[in-house]
Amino acid sequence: MKNLPIQTLVNDVTAADVIYASGDMPKREQNKHINEELYLDIISFMSILYKMGFDECVDNDVLFVEMLNESGFRTPQGHEFSNVSYRNFMKRMSDDTKIAVKNVLKGENAWWKV
Repeated sequence: MKNLPIQTLVNDVTAADVIYASGDMPKREQNKHINEELYLDIISFMSILYKMGFDECVDNDVLFVEMLNESGFRTPQGHEFSNVSYRNFMKRMSDDTKIAVKNVLKGENAWWKV
């Protein structure tokens, strides 16, 4: 793989960063992969909160969005989530991504079974 200069806010390189920086696929496909990874990260964060007993934080949208922002989650454009942007982002989740998220929560490899 090429040496790709990747810059993130917290120097945390993700698969989406590598896909985005490679330039080997169309911008629309890159954005789709970035969104899919973000969906999985948010759902995983929710799952961890539930397992640690913070159910009320996940059930309360306002509090959950604040926790996402405090934890460093950002929109694909790099902005903090607002309540409206979070709801809209989650509404745009494709059916394939919903299936993949369910597979991940069941402990299966999501992206290879879709």
